[in-house]
Amino acid sequence: MVHRLKIVFRKDVRVRRVRVTLVVGTLRVAINHGDTLIQGKWTFREGVKIPLTHLVPYGLSTYASVAAIRNMERTSEQNARPAVRKIVGACRLHLVSTRYLC
Repeated sequence: MVHRLKIVFRKDVRVRRVRVTLVVGTLRVAINHGDTLIQGKWTFREGVKIPLTHLVPYGLSTYASVAAIRNMERTSEQNARPAVRKIVGACRLHLVSTRYLC
């Protein structure tokens, strides 16, 4: 959980999150509330719904960024492990066959 929070507050994740929120959130506001805004029927309800409309891309961008970074970390760890196993396995084989340490 702590590692996820560190990823959430990384600068690159914050910047991506704000960009996605501004672009996608503004498009969603234009689609969902554009007619009301153009007609000038601004109410308290729209004043509450518009910021909430921006929360969806904010949350999705954050979740997607954290998931992608964690997936890359897991993949790089898995790719590194077989190489270590091969080296250790070769040393054991060498040790058993010739009785020397590698």
